[in-house]
Amino acid sequence: MRRLFKHIIFWLAVLVFYCSINCDEAKFAAQLSFNLLQLPFFMVAYYLLQYLLIPKLLNHKKYFGFSLLALTLGIAITLLHRYLEVYFIDPIFYPDFKPKFLTLTIFLSQLLKLFTPAVAVIAVKSHLDKMKEKDRLHALKEQRITTELKYLKAQLNPHFLFNTLNNLYSFVLNNSPKAPDMILRLSEILDYALYKSQEAFVPVSQEVKLIDNYLELEKIRYGERLNVNFNKHSDTLNSPITPLLLLSIVENAFKHGAGRGLESPEIKIDIKEEGSELNFNVWNTKPETSIQESNDAYKCGIGLKNIKRQLQLIYPNRHEVETNEGKDFFQLNLRINTLDHAS
Repeated sequence: MRRLFKHIIFWLAVLVFYCSINCDEAKFAAQLSFNLLQLPFFMVAYYLLQYLLIPKLLNHKKYFGFSLLALTLGIAITLLHRYLEVYFIDPIFYPDFKPKFLTLTIFLSQLLKLFTPAVAVIAVKSHLDKMKEKDRLHALKEQRITTELKYLKAQLNPHFLFNTLNNLYSFVLNNSPKAPDMILRLSEILDYALYKSQEAFVPVSQEVKLIDNYLELEKIRYGERLNVNFNKHSDTLNSPITPLLLLSIVENAFKHGAGRGLESPEIKIDIKEEGSELNFNVWNTKPETSIQESNDAYKCGIGLKNIKRQLQLIYPNRHEVETNEGKDFFQLNLRINTLDHAS
């Protein structure tokens, strides 16, 4: 019913528009009658195009059939309209006027006039449909990206949690004074991973605190044999960063640089802000044995793929990842332009 009402309002507006063109009060009755005669032709042209020719032929790429029927429709409507105009309308309101029935100029002008409302409405409707489809695809893309990011962020290393809980269990059994601090740090990590990671961006300082907690728990796990150096060039790191991104890089360094039987694993982390650019550098040792296998695992493993995928989704064309490796070390340097998210 609402749709029908819209159509009625539209065609009344078309009628008023054509009546207002060259309005002459003395000939208003003639003009109104003429436009009332034209209105059904406008409607036939529109509805046949919109609901028959375009959906049944043009949208199915039947271009020859569409062109042939559209041309036939145009000729038929124009000739019928001209016939009624010359032999019924004009003799009543303009008895002294004897127009020619048809010339090429008259035919083309009549054709253009009769199909102008139909073409205009179809063009506007097509544009609006394209905009709606564009918005729909954009919404689907954003939803897909959001879902994918949630999945990527959810991949907190389960081995880290398992080992931390094992260590915590042994410390609790032995009444170790380290147990309360471990519980607090693990609680903060889980709170961050479960809740704060749902935010699009957080200050780098929050990610740094998360890494601090992670490193302290890993130091307990590896004991004296682990050497970790976390260098922060500023106490106020306020650039916006996507949650868990930097921690994922640190996790990957521990996985491939500390958990492969090294006697004295070493990890160096450096973070620095330079205007809108964030630099994050992670260096880690790696076993000298099975070097190629280790390198391939590091460069092609799920962890690094996860990191690169997040960067592609969140910082397209605004990040750079560089790797440098030697016989016994691997280094990853990440640069991100955070300017677009500074607000």
